[in-house]
Amino acid sequence: MKIKPKLTQWLFYILFAAICLNSPGLSYAVPASAGETVYVIPCGETAGVKLYTEGILVVGVASIIDGDGKEYSPAADSGIEEGDIIAAVNSQPVNSIEEFSRSIASGNTVLLTVRRNGVEFCAELSPVKSAKDGIFRAGIWVRDSAAGIGTITYCDPSNGAFAGLGHAVADPDTGDILTVHEGTLVECSIISLSKGKPGEPGELNGGLMPEAIGSIEKNSPTGIYGTLTAEKAAELSQSSAPLPAASRREIKKGYAEILVDLGSGAQPYGISILRYSLSSNDNKAIVFEVCDEQLLEKTGGIIQGMSGAPIIQDGKFIGAVTHVLVNSPQKGYGVFADTMLEGAE
Repeated sequence: MKIKPKLTQWLFYILFAAICLNSPGLSYAVPASAGETVYVIPCGETAGVKLYTEGILVVGVASIIDGDGKEYSPAADSGIEEGDIIAAVNSQPVNSIEEFSRSIASGNTVLLTVRRNGVEFCAELSPVKSAKDGIFRAGIWVRDSAAGIGTITYCDPSNGAFAGLGHAVADPDTGDILTVHEGTLVECSIISLSKGKPGEPGELNGGLMPEAIGSIEKNSPTGIYGTLTAEKAAELSQSSAPLPAASRREIKKGYAEILVDLGSGAQPYGISILRYSLSSNDNKAIVFEVCDEQLLEKTGGIIQGMSGAPIIQDGKFIGAVTHVLVNSPQKGYGVFADTMLEGAE
């Protein structure tokens, strides 16, 4: 997945890197029993991902100089640390930079509800008026959203449920999985790409379009999950036939294909499965090498933005691309199809 940070205001830092929130009533493509075969449509289409966090993520603490020239660090003094999530101010939930800024604008001491490593606690914070602009500040840098490009792995033709990326969207500074308040899948346009080189991962460069094609309800170690719009689900159903999702025990070393979208729709490219670990449930269970000369000429191998590209072998969906070997871009990692399906639960 391609990650693009962008600073937009004094306390606002947007970046993508994908909020474990399951909406009631969603029906993902998950086997009802161990022996049941699930059919999905492997997609391979690139899409834009927009995520809005549940609470705001602290990515750093800072000092504030007041009108008397004195230096304060309100957040540090209150015990706030990088990686904390501020969930509420004076018991009122906050999910955006703007909401947090308004909550401390009066300069009054506030009570923060903070989550750290899954544990919730309260902290008192006294904002300080900055000599620079006269605004009360907390002395923290935070993020409340992320945006980037990834690949849709599969969709369920019966209900439009989809999965993508094959790995979680994580904060690049803290490494924590972003907790999603809400998210949207949008169309994207690939503008250019840079080839991967040893030590220098390539990437797809594109723009996010305004058209929403789905909602994102879950961000987990095995990918992002949600529901496509009826129109997008119908489009994908008409373009490809469903394939059975293979058990990891059906996978074998040797030839397979990945479906990759480089700007003109998903196309199959040859790879060779080098090895895999049947006991692994992480997103590096499969190791493969690109053997398609056309793809190697275009991209040098696996590049950022391909995360989630489905892997097909013997007419079955067996997994998804997740990572590139940075020093050997013609090689990549993948997650098993059954692991990704189980992650939808």
